[in-house]
Amino acid sequence: MQCFVTSEPLPTKRTGIEPQTFLIADSGYNPYTTVLATSESYLKANPQVVKSMVDAVREGWQNYLTDPTKTNEYMGKLNPTMDAQTFRESAGAQKPLIENADTNRLSVGAMTAERWQTLVQQLVELKVIDKPVEAQANFANLSKAK
Repeated sequence: MQCFVTSEPLPTKRTGIEPQTFLIADSGYNPYTTVLATSESYLKANPQVVKSMVDAVREGWQNYLTDPTKTNEYMGKLNPTMDAQTFRESAGAQKPLIENADTNRLSVGAMTAERWQTLVQQLVELKVIDKPVEAQANFANLSKAK
């Protein structure tokens, strides 16, 4: 059964069942799963708006990683079917998926040409795309490295 490792397995564990979960990334395919997207023309015409959005999202994620309490309380109001304990456990389960060597070096939300190049090659091999595209053309890191 497909699930998010940050939600369904958590209450399942509390029932005494130890679910087995497998991350897609463990198979060698490690796409960026949550991204902000815009068109190249909008980025060129509105660079400050795009940068402000990226900065705000990055700051929000960084605040959540530091202390998810207020955000979890708010999300609990939006989703009353998920209990506070699951929100807390989910925050802990997400942390290693969000923070890694790249984000520790560059910043939360940063992308790398190397990872994009691997993804491009995998998509060509899987025949999802016909020909390789330039990895660097797929993303823009709009803030300074740490």
